[in-house]
Amino acid sequence: MKRVLALLLASNLWANAQTNGFDFADAELGASLHIPAGWVAIPKEMLYEVAGYGAKLEPTPAAREWLAAYQRANTNGLRSTFPKILVQYQKGSPLTEMQFEGIHVAPLVEINVAQSLGFAGKPEFMKSAHYDKAKQCLEFDFDCQVPDNGRVVALGRSFLTDQGVVNIYCYAAAYEFSAVRPEFEKILTSFRLPAGRRYQPQVVAIAGSNGNETLKTFGSVLGLMGIVGIVYLLLRRWRDTVWSDEI
Repeated sequence: MKRVLALLLASNLWANAQTNGFDFADAELGASLHIPAGWVAIPKEMLYEVAGYGAKLEPTPAAREWLAAYQRANTNGLRSTFPKILVQYQKGSPLTEMQFEGIHVAPLVEINVAQSLGFAGKPEFMKSAHYDKAKQCLEFDFDCQVPDNGRVVALGRSFLTDQGVVNIYCYAAAYEFSAVRPEFEKILTSFRLPAGRRYQPQVVAIAGSNGNETLKTFGSVLGLMGIVGIVYLLLRRWRDTVWSDEI
């Protein structure tokens, strides 16, 4: 019965998708994404089947993190049809702007960022990722092998927010990816996030009384390190001295 209701809902959304399209909006985040005509929303009760573990897609985060999924209106079935768009919210994600900006500094950073986003192994595709500071967005492409569908290519966009990361993944079969990519990019550029929900880098203040205490502590540590170094050099020199009673 649930499947029948889901299909009826998809049919109603299909009719609406043929006009002006519609907007995805999340009340908690205040984020929005415009979905153009020709696409339909997949019912939330079916998200597990079309994303993550259910469809054996990468990335494979927890099912509760998927906010929405969309596919072409003229396709049959809702499980493994491509092209497909998935919207995910990793609330409380530890990823920071410094990690996104330093993605190419060392393999460890690349691996850490990719695995935090839900990718397994050592994803080499992160080497070609690009961080847009104005949009606070990490942009990257990746391949995904899907059972019964073969090679799938996807665009990934990770937007920093004040409480986590919003990820949008656009999947298409490899043979049609080039043709659908312009449409994907147009959809991705429609993403909006209120200024108050943007990621705010943490600034460490060193001025005032707290700053003076910090500087004093830092100076004390340096002084102690200097004393230890001098003692070490004196002891080493003393041990290198040959005394008369040792001859």
